[in-house]
Amino acid sequence: MISCKKYSHDTQVYIPNFKDVMKQRKYYLLEEELKFSKEERAAFMESLKQYSNYKNEIYRSKKLKEISQQIGQMVESAEGFTLKETDGWFDNVSVNRDLKELKNDYKLFEKTAKEITTLQQRLESLYENIGTRLGRYYEL
Repeated sequence: MISCKKYSHDTQVYIPNFKDVMKQRKYYLLEEELKFSKEERAAFMESLKQYSNYKNEIYRSKKLKEISQQIGQMVESAEGFTLKETDGWFDNVSVNRDLKELKNDYKLFEKTAKEITTLQQRLESLYENIGTRLGRYYEL
């Protein structure tokens, strides 16, 4: 990091750059303004170090859409196979009712998967925002 040193014309006074001021401000906040015990401060600083470890849990697998489509294909295939393979073993009314409920369950599953994907994206965005704001004041 290159430090910019600026001097005024007449007095040759050092004017620190913004990053130096912010770094000093961070330490000042930790050491002077906060009246927490050393144990409390140490626990807080340790929890900040753990922030990046949450990333793996927050950014879950993006395969939910693919899984939903695969289950949808299973449901579609199940209708044809079930009708042909259960012919004579079960009454057709029960089989058709079960298949109709299976399709309704899948529709609800697909809708929920889409909602989860939307909420997942919102969660990831909020995680990034929190990290950015905490990073302004603390080293994560």
